[in-house]
Amino acid sequence: MKISEIAVVPIREKIDGHCAMVSFLLDKTFFMGSIALYRRPDGSFRLVFPTKKIGNTHLNIYHPITKQATQKIEAAVFPYAEKLLNKN
Repeated sequence: MKISEIAVVPIREKIDGHCAMVSFLLDKTFFMGSIALYRRPDGSFRLVFPTKKIGNTHLNIYHPITKQATQKIEAAVFPYAEKLLNKN
């Protein structure tokens, strides 16, 4: 799994920690977008993948299903986000 062309778009940080939107290419064949980046109170980050609300239910659009995939995405995105967001 190769993650490339990472884009982090800062937004006005909200009280819940939402600070940016993230997108990237997965294996140069899939565009993964509309991923929310949140800053935790300790300064670390977490990613929230897109969902669709139907009634009272939130359905996952897509998300990593293994811990290894999650860790690989975070390892690619978080250093880039840290560098960009600490500049602003």
